[in-house]
Amino acid sequence: MARGELMKKLLASYGRDDEFRAVAEQIIVEEEQKNNRVLARSLRQTLEGAPTRTQAPKGLAPLIPFPDAARDFVEQIEPTHTHKDIILSPPNVRVFIGLLKEFRRADEIRRKGLPVRSKLLFCGPPGCGKTLCAEIFASELGLPLLVVKLDRLISSYLGETASNVRKIFEFARKQPCVLFLDEFDALTRR
Repeated sequence: MARGELMKKLLASYGRDDEFRAVAEQIIVEEEQKNNRVLARSLRQTLEGAPTRTQAPKGLAPLIPFPDAARDFVEQIEPTHTHKDIILSPPNVRVFIGLLKEFRRADEIRRKGLPVRSKLLFCGPPGCGKTLCAEIFASELGLPLLVVKLDRLISSYLGETASNVRKIFEFARKQPCVLFLDEFDALTRR
């Protein structure tokens, strides 16, 4: 692609982080193909060092108001625990750190055409650390933790349970958060 066209594309994509980075990557590849390796290396270092808007600040991300109708079964927990507060086996530590890295580099992974995991299933007996892991995950990423008590969510009224579940997922699509569905087996007991 001509240099001028790439520059126009770059400027047009400003503010849309994924597109902007993809066009910048095209420019870098073009420079590499022209054997302008010093410039290409410098551009790549600048691009990789630039902050992305999806990187969470050290504090928690601001939370948009949760629908009043859902307050009975959703609890916001401000994460206070860190990775030092949990003991995991070495394989589980690797999995946990890998998931954190994957989430932090989600834009880069998507640019390569790969999917990013957004769902985890923690299983085990009460007290084994499922909620604590979710809290630490939220804390490490600077995201709010929303704990959904599914046993309270289930309604005896026809269609209300599905409506409640839909409200929760619609909210989670709008608000970056760690959504922890506690007592998930409550949905399948019947």
